[in-house]
Amino acid sequence: MFDQLWQALVGLLSYAEGIPMLFNSGQFLLLFGVFLIGYALLYKNTASRLVYVIGFSLFFYFKNAGGYVIVLLFSIVLDWLLAFEIHKEQIPWRRKTLLIFSLACNLGLLVYFKYTNFLLSGIAMFQGQPYEALDIFLPIGISFYTFQTISYIVDVYRKEIEPVKSLTDYAFYMTFFPHLVAGPIVRARFFLPQVRQALNLSQTQAGAAIFLMIKGLIKKAVVADY
Repeated sequence: MFDQLWQALVGLLSYAEGIPMLFNSGQFLLLFGVFLIGYALLYKNTASRLVYVIGFSLFFYFKNAGGYVIVLLFSIVLDWLLAFEIHKEQIPWRRKTLLIFSLACNLGLLVYFKYTNFLLSGIAMFQGQPYEALDIFLPIGISFYTFQTISYIVDVYRKEIEPVKSLTDYAFYMTFFPHLVAGPIVRARFFLPQVRQALNLSQTQAGAAIFLMIKGLIKKAVVADY
């Protein structure tokens, strides 16, 4: 019995290729229940709360994309650092060069994972040659988080916002699990100011939130899936 429980725990915590952890799955509901217990113990401490949510968000992404969580972390660290360089740089062409470098890195990753086979098959078709698709895994949510980090770096470049000083805050913005894998794209200037705000949730707001989540699950599991 102990072995069975251990195997179940390992399966719950490990990545299963081709079997993403969906929001409407029993596995997610179980883990989310555990997450809520921990959150209830930590939410009064802002630093601990942010790190805890980031950790769960990265775990949630790992359950859907495995080792490709490294690509997400690369985008986070890259643009967090570049934003400071763009902000403090006074020479226009250097600022633009840094922006182009950021765009090239982020869009380059997106194009590689999402469009390599499409582009190569088009070239092969044009040349009248057969084409065997490359085995390239498409990391879930890569379009959403790519354009989200681009929106941040562009806002900094346009001087509409200042670069966020804390890597923790930026990682929270980029990895926040409710919109990480399915969107929508959230603008940094609206999201980041809320990260360290004091939490204040009334019973009315909590009831409305639960109602919206239940309604969304019904739409997804009962209507959309069929």
